[in-house]
Amino acid sequence: MSVTVSDLISKARKELASNQIEGAKRDARLLLQHATGWTASDVISAPEKIVSDEIIAQFDASIERRKMGEPVSRIIGQRSFWGHKFIVSPDVLDPRPDTETLVEVMLEVGGNVGGDVLELGVGSGCVLISYLLEKNDASGVGVDISEGALSIAQRNAEKLGVSNRLKLRQSNWFSALEDNERFDLIVSNPPYIPREDINGLSRDVREFDPISALDGGEDGLAPYRIIAKEAGARLKPGGSLVLEIGVGQAEAVSQLLTQHGFVNVNIRKDLSDMQRCVYGRTDR
Repeated sequence: MSVTVSDLISKARKELASNQIEGAKRDARLLLQHATGWTASDVISAPEKIVSDEIIAQFDASIERRKMGEPVSRIIGQRSFWGHKFIVSPDVLDPRPDTETLVEVMLEVGGNVGGDVLELGVGSGCVLISYLLEKNDASGVGVDISEGALSIAQRNAEKLGVSNRLKLRQSNWFSALEDNERFDLIVSNPPYIPREDINGLSRDVREFDPISALDGGEDGLAPYRIIAKEAGARLKPGGSLVLEIGVGQAEAVSQLLTQHGFVNVNIRKDLSDMQRCVYGRTDR
């Protein structure tokens, strides 16, 4: 019996919806695009197109993974961010649209000259690489404690053509930096979930993002204390620090920056009107 695109999408949508997967039709279409290599237009414009058994098997396997809560980005191995496609894996945090707020603020505080940029916890590289793609004169250093994350960041840098301007190092925050290294801009999306709250996160985050990229200690602020204390000494005069924050953390993180000598400390909301970013500059 021949199976059409419409048949597959309809069946998958019902299965996903029955497993409480939001956006079931959208996810089914994206996973069919992945299985076939077709564009969205190809899938939408050809509902009666016959699909091969090989494609059906691959698509069905992807749907089974999605029914178990695995995010589409994990299944297809990539995520769109800042208009680019980034490779993702279980070693890195799944980039989310809210984090694009970091890039927006970086571009504002960076001024006309891209400068030297450090990202603490580079993960997939989506934030730093996106900035480098906007600023052709910028160079970056990305550090991460995870070898797997650094491997993904390197692949993304090569894929998007910025590997000649990006150095990657395994480091526990600032530990692998040279004594004389200074930066115009430091950015980080650190782990900020209070430890006791991790079990209450949505399944796609709790089960598929690396715990090391989520766990911010007992109150979620442990990484910010380290960064706020040490970042000033790693910034050039007038340099800026840009941090993503979690829900309800804006005031506490702002106070940390102020306590450690940062000035012009501001808070930026994301497109969902949530406080998403705290940033300030050195006063020296």
